[in-house]
Amino acid sequence: MRERVLIVCEGAETEVGYFEGFRKHHHLSTLDVRVVGGDEAGTHPHSIIQHAEKLLRTAAREGDPFDRAWAVVDRDDHQDIGQAIAQPQERKAKPQIRMALSNPCFEVWYLQHYRYSTRCQTRDEASAELRKLLGGRYEKSDRLFDELLPQQAEAIRNAGRLRKHHEDVSGHQAPWEHNPRTDVDILVAFLNGLMK
Repeated sequence: MRERVLIVCEGAETEVGYFEGFRKHHHLSTLDVRVVGGDEAGTHPHSIIQHAEKLLRTAAREGDPFDRAWAVVDRDDHQDIGQAIAQPQERKAKPQIRMALSNPCFEVWYLQHYRYSTRCQTRDEASAELRKLLGGRYEKSDRLFDELLPQQAEAIRNAGRLRKHHEDVSGHQAPWEHNPRTDVDILVAFLNGLMK
């Protein structure tokens, strides 16, 4: 690992658990990949971006800056999600904060490990489908990463196909209006690339 990566998540369990599972699986220290979420980061995309910016400034001031920063957010019902997504693009400071958006929720990323579907879903529907696929034992923890790892390449392909589908069918719509959608695959592929 040559780069320090900051990942700021909306959730305290699902997203943080997944990326902590990634970090542990690859034996990365928290100095290499720092995963932050929950109350510390807030639940609104604006607060997540602001918290990421604060952590970036603090790390730089302490002489140990991050090389990359990501914000992992859900579409949920945030009315001003477009402004929140544009916010990191408007920053002049480095590193830029990249967004990993899921619509309606992070569970869309988990579902991509099992199937490709363009059917619009609510958060509750996505969670129920995932629970069914996992035999009723869906737990929001870092252990799920290891269970999903064998299908990760398929999930990355499916998420890319899903973005392409929305671009082809509804290219005029903003990305946060695409349901279902996930960009988590881009972050996962980036992290996998660092392992090489």
